[in-house]
Amino acid sequence: MRFNPEGDQALNRVQGERLKQLSDYLAGAGASRFMLELLVPAEAAQLETLKGDKAAYDSQLRPSLMVGAIEQLQAAGVEPDIWKVEGLDRRGDCERIVATARAGGRIRWAASSWAAARTTKRCASGWRSPPA
Repeated sequence: MRFNPEGDQALNRVQGERLKQLSDYLAGAGASRFMLELLVPAEAAQLETLKGDKAAYDSQLRPSLMVGAIEQLQAAGVEPDIWKVEGLDRRGDCERIVATARAGGRIRWAASSWAAARTTKRCASGWRSPPA
């Protein structure tokens, strides 16, 4: 799903409400796993601050926006079993995403499509959790 925490707040609210319904339903079903793929596209104003540099958006803004998106969705009651997120270049960003996904004692899996093979080696430890 596309969700930018600094984007259209009415749309974000509606998406959060709908995803909460799905999350509640799947939690009640018991045998289902809920994987949410989070995509955080740049808003025009965000790209303007970076002079249109999409690589700068990916490395400088997107990681914090991903944390904000997860926090907003969790506050709305959305509780996926697996957060699938876009690739990250820095281990610290990976750790922040994991900490956010697991906040409040949540035990969640996290998966990412890595931006580069070298990043996989740096970020994999503590990022992906094996199934219980």
